[in-house]
Amino acid sequence: MKREILLSVFLIMSLFLFSQDYTIQKDGEKTISPFSIQASLGANLGFNSFPTGIVTTTGDDVMIAGGSGGPLSLGLGYTIKNRLEVNGSFMIISTGPNITNASVSMDRTAYQVCIKYKINSNPKKGWLIGIGANYMTNIKLDIDASKLINGEHLVLDYKDSFSPVILLSYQYNFSSKVGFIVDFPLQFNSYTLDKFSANNVNIPLYMLNSQANANFKKIDAAGLGFWFGFVVHI
Repeated sequence: MKREILLSVFLIMSLFLFSQDYTIQKDGEKTISPFSIQASLGANLGFNSFPTGIVTTTGDDVMIAGGSGGPLSLGLGYTIKNRLEVNGSFMIISTGPNITNASVSMDRTAYQVCIKYKINSNPKKGWLIGIGANYMTNIKLDIDASKLINGEHLVLDYKDSFSPVILLSYQYNFSSKVGFIVDFPLQFNSYTLDKFSANNVNIPLYMLNSQANANFKKIDAAGLGFWFGFVVHI
């Protein structure tokens, strides 16, 4: 339901903005199209980590942060009146510690919609501030310790997650066609466990022990991102 609401809001905003008269931005004598394609990659830093149940040979818990990851993002943008931009993007996000004889990964996909306001009117460069929302789906935590003594392969699926987003961006246009952008998104997601399996056997959530409940039932996935990408005006 939340995904449908988010997509509906994006569609309504897009229809409204595309129906308006707009002022074409100018870089010297060249015009800059208000339509753009954006591609970014970067890193998210999760604020809170949790133990995976794997312990290293030195006795340390292997930790993972639900808000961390290396996102790959592809989006569309539209600028109106030189200052206001609506942006929608699709992201693939993956994270996991580098360990031997076992593997831990958390993968998810996300849809994000933001409205950004350019602080200055310079069409070539400037800072933007924005607000919006993201919708995380296909959230999966995979913990494979089957190569270890008494180890198990756990697969945990989480319910879809919806969160507000606060965004700070800097954009610089090399020309009327190409530029780069740096984004600093702040998100407040949390993930709630939906399905749990061990060694390909589904286990009802009420049968999980207290330790598994404490580690995996609810994950704080808030975090801050640093993304770098390119913008192509079309």
